[in-house]
Amino acid sequence: MIVNQRNLFHLRSPFVSATEVSTVTRMDAISSFGSEDILSSIYIGQGLTQSDYELDKDNDSTIVTLQTDSGAITRIPIRYIDTGLSTADFVDYVHTAIVINLGTMPKDLSFTGLKTDVEEAARNHLGIDVPSEVVELSPLTTVSGETHAELSIARTGSVQETFATLLRRKTIKIEELEYKVSELERCLIANCFNITISPEEFIAENEQLNDYALRFMGKKDCMHSDIKLSSAARLFYSQR
Repeated sequence: MIVNQRNLFHLRSPFVSATEVSTVTRMDAISSFGSEDILSSIYIGQGLTQSDYELDKDNDSTIVTLQTDSGAITRIPIRYIDTGLSTADFVDYVHTAIVINLGTMPKDLSFTGLKTDVEEAARNHLGIDVPSEVVELSPLTTVSGETHAELSIARTGSVQETFATLLRRKTIKIEELEYKVSELERCLIANCFNITISPEEFIAENEQLNDYALRFMGKKDCMHSDIKLSSAARLFYSQR
């Protein structure tokens, strides 16, 4: 052990090991303390006995001063310090937050979408689920309606849809379209043995399905559309 050694030291009872890294700032022989009452301050004061002190004094043992990274200082007889971990065996951790300064914003502006995107970004980049919070950092200020309108136009004109938002919107759209296709097929199949009109007339008479069919098929002739119908629906068309 040497001065300036930095380590996560393990201490023997009655001393309690620190949960953070400490640095050896001093190493002093007991004989060097002179008139300082180290029996009371270092031994008795920290749960040791006079016999412990006498043993160390007879051997002119060393008193080690440890200082943690947060500034706490402890003086300990060297025989109560176990070998610390190698500096390669521990990693420093610190509570971390990302702060986004948005400047002044309308008090009633919703940040729900932004919070969702921030939380999703943290999950995608770091693999952690953490809540995001909106905090007001300044006193309330007031602007005219005209100024508010100008600021809103300037702000919203630069808004761009994030990839995550676009993906969610497209996914919802695909699910809606798939549902509409299945409804169209269901109606066609349900009528495949009773219908007495052409596929074009059938679709035209079902206004709710008409737009869906034309959007997917691109033409009125269902037999020549690119839509992928089920085998049951194809059976219906083959019987026409």
